[in-house]
This record gives sequence, structure tokens and C-alpha cells, in this order.
Amino acid sequence: MKYIKVDYIICCNNSFKIIKNGAIVFDKHIIDFGVYEDMQKKHKKDFEYQGKGSILMPAFINPHTHLEFCNNTSAFEYGNFTKWLKSVVFAKSPKANKKQIKQALDDMLFCGVGSIGAISSFGLDIDECANSKINVVLFNEILGSKKNMFADIKQDFKKRLNKSLKLSKNNNSFIPAISIHSPYSTSKTIANYAIKQANKHNLSISSHFLESIDERDYINKSKGAMKEFFKRVLSINKRNYKSSLEFLSLFDNFKSHKGVLSFVHCNLVTKKHISKINSLNASIIHCPKSNTLLNSPLLKIYKKTFSKTNISLATDSLSSNNSMHIIDELKYAIFLHSNNSKTDIHTIANNLLLSATNNAAISLGLKKGVVKTNYDSDFIITKFKLSDNINIKNIALNLILNIKKENIKSIYLNGVCIR
Repeated sequence: MKYIKVDYIICCNNSFKIIKNGAIVFDKHIIDFGVYEDMQKKHKKDFEYQGKGSILMPAFINPHTHLEFCNNTSAFEYGNFTKWLKSVVFAKSPKANKKQIKQALDDMLFCGVGSIGAISSFGLDIDECANSKINVVLFNEILGSKKNMFADIKQDFKKRLNKSLKLSKNNNSFIPAISIHSPYSTSKTIANYAIKQANKHNLSISSHFLESIDERDYINKSKGAMKEFFKRVLSINKRNYKSSLEFLSLFDNFKSHKGVLSFVHCNLVTKKHISKINSLNASIIHCPKSNTLLNSPLLKIYKKTFSKTNISLATDSLSSNNSMHIIDELKYAIFLHSNNSKTDIHTIANNLLLSATNNAAISLGLKKGVVKTNYDSDFIITKFKLSDNINIKNIALNLILNIKKENIKSIYLNGVCIR
């Protein structure tokens, strides 16, 4: 067991408890934590003090990334979702190789990210994710709208899924899952097949959903730029669903006992969508920088309609972002949402830290993201120049504004210090 003392513990629980002069006892899981004086009397051990300005908090979790596109910086067209999508479909730049994928994983890890959700479209990242120190939920992606291609799509998907299932045996840090790309790109036949596979293997599912105005207009009204794109470029003349709500209703059949459900982006969701998402016990994954770059509307997460929805923060990929560091996403989000909400900035800061820890863990089905007994010992220790009389309520905001890679002094995953 290990015994650590810090100036502050940010628990990232629902009440956003912060413990001044805190201490923690842990091995692979968190055994006990609290105020140092109480912990010292209880355990009668020497605690290793981490130094002035030390803060312990759960390791960050980035629940939605595309590692296979980490080589595609400057390759795509931004400013409009459908134009960007077309540039992705016809990209001439190569997908990332194993070395680049490993580097992206290492970069995220040493910026304090302990777990990620990786969307694997081609299977290029499976080996690197399975061998990484970082915890990976690997979403094997499936998509397609043409009936005559279903057999080939199914065969390719099963090959990737079976490989990830095999690699997950005796590897608790690598968890296979399924991604149904989106309602605009995935037919009912394929989506239902994917849901059945998730139920069969007890896997989680994630799906992109209502990311742009073009997508909404195409799915709900069968019109707009995306309709023209699918008709002229891909020779697809009919949308997959009568409405976006029909797509959500497919997940009434999601019965995985161990898996969880999440929808990514959701920029155009209505009260009806949110009600349905909540009824499915699903999470929403918010990618603000990516949405801004593709000119998608802001997901106003501080509306009352989201009060019962688990919302987490993610970076998406370098195909629609300039960074996969969750620290950069937090900094952007604090300015974005404080400028577009009447909510107190300290509340926003607290909620954003939750969205990159506790909420993100929930969206991936992980027992991480919070300082809580019996939860996994995945946390980081940072050091700042903090005023001796700093108000505790200011700590989360100051951490988001000032944290850099250099401030992260230690990273523990499953109780093991990897830095």
C-alpha cells in the first residue's frame, strides 16, 4: 500500500468535495482518504508529502478520440461540416501509422489522461491501444448504407471486433466496444446488427449524433447539402431513417449487461431527444473545439434541459482539432461556456473538471474518475504556486486556467506510478 499527503485533494464527486491538507491510502484501488491528521491517527503510517502547492485529483479521461486520424493535420477543409466530411471521404493523406498512434497515446498520457475512448474505423490502432499503459475503451466502428455491401461490411467489422476481444483477455486496461458511426451513414440493418453484437458480447456502444445543421436537415427533412453530397458523390438516394428520433429508438433494444451507451456531439438535440437519451440512461460527449472548427452550433450544456444528463468532455481527433490534449479542451471550454451562459464561472469550472473525470468515466463504463473508496487508483498529482489563503472554491478554476503538462508531477494508473 502507498500513503500520500497533499495540500488539496479534488475528489471530483457529485458534490465536488475538496479536502485541504489531504491524505490518501491506496494500492490498485483507493482504500481510504481524508484530512491528513485524521488519516495519520487512523493508519499510524508515515505519509509521503508531495510538496507545497500539491493537488491530487483523478486522472483525466478523454472519452472520444480518433487516433487513426492523428496524421491528418491540415489535410481537411474546415468551416462547414459537409465540406469537411467530403474532404475526409476523399482524403489523399495517409492514415496514421503505428509509431504516430503510439506517440499520440503517450502525449495524452503525459498530459494527465489515464483513459480514453478510441474510435477505431480501420483497426490500425488496435495493437497500440492494447499495448499502451493508458486505459483504452476501443470502439470498433461500423457504417454503411448500401444493402449490397452489408456482407463485406459485416466481415470486416467481425474481423476487427474478434481481434480486439481476443486482445482484451487478461488485459483489464483494454476494453472492446462498438461504434455505430451515425444515423446519416449507417442503415437500420447495420445498426441493428451492431446492437445485437453489443448485447451478445456485453459491450458499450457510442454513436455520433446530430453534429451539424446539415445532418439534422438530411435526417429529419431529407434536404440540404448532405442530401446532395450523398446523392451525387456516393450514389445514395435515400436517407436511412425517417427522423433522428427513429434512430434513437433503435437503442431500446440495447440490453448489454456491462456496456453503456453514449452519443457524441448532439449539437442540434431538442427536448424530445434529451428525454429519449435520458430514458436510455445514455451519456452525451461534448467536443467544443471540434464543433467550433466545423461551424456547428454550440451545445449549451448549462440549459435546465440537461440537468439530468451525464455530459462529458472530449477532444475528438486532429482531423477536426488542433490538439488531443484534454487540458487544451478544458481551457477552451471555460472561456466558451462562461461567455455563453449565465452560470457562475466557478460552477462552470467545477462542472468541466467533472466532465473530464467522473462524468467521462460514466460515459465509458469505467470505475474511475473520482476519489472514492474501492474505485481504481487512477489519479494525477500536480503542483502550483498557490496562495496560502486561497479560497477553496477558486481552486478548480485556477487549475483549468493554469495547468500545463509541466505541472503534472506524478501519474498513477491502477495504483502504479508511471511518472
